Amino acid sequence: MSDDTSTVEKPAEGAQSAPAGMPSALPEAEIESLRRGLAGHVRMAPHPYLQVGGRVRVRSGPMAGLEGILRRRKEGLRLVVSIEMLARAVAVEVDEADVDRT
Repeated sequence: MSDDTSTVEKPAEGAQSAPAGMPSALPEAEIESLRRGLAGHVRMAPHPYLQVGGRVRVRSGPMAGLEGILRRRKEGLRLVVSIEMLARAVAVEVDEADVDRT
């Protein structure tokens, strides 16, 4: 990311009213936070934006390959995903890095 970049693609939310999938301006505080993270060698990588209620697929770990619905987010980048198995829904807790949006 270059220093003169002031927009990144992110879902529009709150007061930012850009159409979905379109770049929107980030508040300066968020830009500075990203810069501090990059300067501090925090590992960052693009990741699909996950929304509660959206369908997700677990891509790694013991539940790999299963699909379900994101029910809620927890602290520490943990997700609760509802997965239907044997005509029953079960809630499992997985790491956010282990799921993709479907």
